[in-house]
Amino acid sequence: MKDIKKLANILNADVILIDIATKQVNYLDESTNNSNKNVVNLLIDNIELLTNHIYQSLDYNSGHILTCHVNEESIVCFSFKYDDPLSTSSELMMLHSLSNLKSISQIIYTLYNSNDAPEEEVHITKFSDKLHIKKESSESFDPKTFFNAETDIIKSIVYSRKASLISALEKLSRLKIIGERFASNNMIRGEKDTLISYVSILNRAIIQWGYPVESAFQLHNELVQEIELSPQFLNFFQVIREITWHYIKIVQNHRFTIFYHSTKELNNI
Repeated sequence: MKDIKKLANILNADVILIDIATKQVNYLDESTNNSNKNVVNLLIDNIELLTNHIYQSLDYNSGHILTCHVNEESIVCFSFKYDDPLSTSSELMMLHSLSNLKSISQIIYTLYNSNDAPEEEVHITKFSDKLHIKKESSESFDPKTFFNAETDIIKSIVYSRKASLISALEKLSRLKIIGERFASNNMIRGEKDTLISYVSILNRAIIQWGYPVESAFQLHNELVQEIELSPQFLNFFQVIREITWHYIKIVQNHRFTIFYHSTKELNNI
């Protein structure tokens, strides 16, 4: 388990081991916070679903959990929290983990069992806002709905409104952003173009708000490079969600830095 914990630390994830029969939870990291414990309680309540697939990615409004059914008795969970203000994860590492869900799942399986991992696909499941696991159908793409959701997202980032950000992202998640705009034989290019356009829009918004131009362009260039190098996006909207949460965090951190230095200068007067 030591190697699994090292992998979780590299990916900036909390790692949890669940005993299927007893529903006992073992947190391998003592710093696991209460918000993650609440998510794990949802997993326990729906544990029968976790045994249906070897690898699963379970989405919710501010993160995702990668689960690996390592044997008949145990499930290993990597919990990724996008809104954690103490998170030290870079946007590049988060994007890398999202574009390599299968590889990470197989590494977890191999580290736990010391043998080759099955060639199974990662099953994507979503937590609804009612805190039950379910699948939701997507609505047809509507330009006005898309524009309104995107505008609400920008306002939420600029004014650090997490509740409205969750609501706006939920509206956006229901739209078939890619499926009806790009041919199926060019899906990955369409996804990358959409992500790059989205990053550019968020970048312009935070620059206009007052975020340093140099830092914003560095962020933009790093994100675009990681997007272009990603071989696939098993869960396209989760990538959008993670990028969005990263932007709200950097705005919050910048605002705190300005406030800290202003207070320090006043104290020195």
